[in-house]
Amino acid sequence: MSTTVPKKITLRTADNHEFEVDEAVTMELGTVKTFFDENPDATDEPIPLPNVSSKCLSTIIEYCKFHLSLRARGNDSSSAEEEGKVYDEELIKAHDNESLVELILAVNYLNIKDMLDTLNQGVADRIKNKSVEYVRRFFGIENDYTPEEEAEIRAQYEWAFEEFTNENVKLFTYNSLRSATSDFHPSNRIGAGGFGVVYRVMKALRPFFWNRASMSSGLFGMYYVYVCFCVCVCEGESREF
Repeated sequence: MSTTVPKKITLRTADNHEFEVDEAVTMELGTVKTFFDENPDATDEPIPLPNVSSKCLSTIIEYCKFHLSLRARGNDSSSAEEEGKVYDEELIKAHDNESLVELILAVNYLNIKDMLDTLNQGVADRIKNKSVEYVRRFFGIENDYTPEEEAEIRAQYEWAFEEFTNENVKLFTYNSLRSATSDFHPSNRIGAGGFGVVYRVMKALRPFFWNRASMSSGLFGMYYVYVCFCVCVCEGESREF
């Protein structure tokens, strides 16, 4: 009885290393999958990945292999979800800040949504409630404000520099929450409880001013990092939360 040999696809990284990867794993890389969808007659030449290092690609391949194997087990395995959670947590712990950012850029380029969400959450956890100076160092952002400009911004957004405690909680308007959850779109709904529906917020609710570019965008600039606050929304409510 003959055994079907999985088709291999060769990927070439920015540092000129080549990886022969099973087609099923390669199709987890959205950018590569799109290439083959648009070029069904593509040759067997190596696919160049100019924005991905060999170190990052090795990590990405292992991630895709692991999560493919979990999905193959289906919903019958009660431990699969927990195994996936533990794997993702260990993946974050294994990377320092610099290598984590590098990996995010590679995963973003390859368009691997689930992995990108996991890494972004890891970064969000690391910079949560950290100072502007810490976040600048984290991302290697140069402060291009003059001392006078920064003092003016700190005065204007004084609340954003405060530490949040049970006695010091920032209130957001209903409209700001509506905007941050894409009009409470079902795709951002992650659960419900006695106080209402819980949504994942996919836009920053705090102003960011690490440099001029981040201030003008209001988001995280080139790194596409999402701050995932969880907010509780009572249906039909229009007051401040």
